[in-house]
Amino acid sequence: MPGNAGLPEHEGQVTTRGLQEWACLLPRGLPFGTAQRLLGWVTHEPEIMSKSQLRRWVVRHGTLIRASEKAEVEKLEQMENLEGLQAQLQPSKEPRRLAAWEQELNQAVETALAEPNPRPPKGVTSSDWMRVLQARREEPERKAEELRRLGPEIQPGEVVASVDEIVVRQPEKHSFLELGTACVRTSTGYRYLSGDIAMVLRQLFLLLTLCGGPRAKITLLRDGARWIIDFFEDRLASWTFATSIWDWYHCCKKSTI
Repeated sequence: MPGNAGLPEHEGQVTTRGLQEWACLLPRGLPFGTAQRLLGWVTHEPEIMSKSQLRRWVVRHGTLIRASEKAEVEKLEQMENLEGLQAQLQPSKEPRRLAAWEQELNQAVETALAEPNPRPPKGVTSSDWMRVLQARREEPERKAEELRRLGPEIQPGEVVASVDEIVVRQPEKHSFLELGTACVRTSTGYRYLSGDIAMVLRQLFLLLTLCGGPRAKITLLRDGARWIIDFFEDRLASWTFATSIWDWYHCCKKSTI
């Protein structure tokens, strides 16, 4: 398909590799109906592929990717020593817009800080304001321009990993699919993981090992899920510099203190 008319007689559908790639890439950020219409525009054949066929291609290629990931994990787990291997990370780029309040608010911040009972001016969040007040107490000479971009940054030798679970609705009524997600970030790169929870945890452990393992300062961000706590206690707690932090949102949401 495209070009099927020039092929000899055949049964069924012959889909080119290029069209398969488009069929798998477009649904990453678009609904299947929109992706199906865009495929028709790109190929100049409105009925080039139905939404059902589009879904089937996504499922088929997803299955192939999962099989490849599983084979890679099993190969690494069977190796006695991972020394010399490095994690494949996506290089980090400088963000187009660093997290900070608008520069025009600097004067308003300075004015607010001069008050006896400082309150955040409009445009500055309460969480940012708490960090500003603490920084001002520790270093009174710091100006508003420096306070705009407070917050921790990952240093060389540090690894930050976050783990969570998402629930995806399936076509069947009242049917849901539980998936695990993880993100590993260093000072130079990052990598995302997703899929079956057990497989994601196996991948995560290998990835953290290749990022330095017991020699690296590893911080695991988590909610209160028992399976994440078990993973840390079983696989990472013995590493000297590994720590687990309950993220602030879930700490406030679930804590009874």
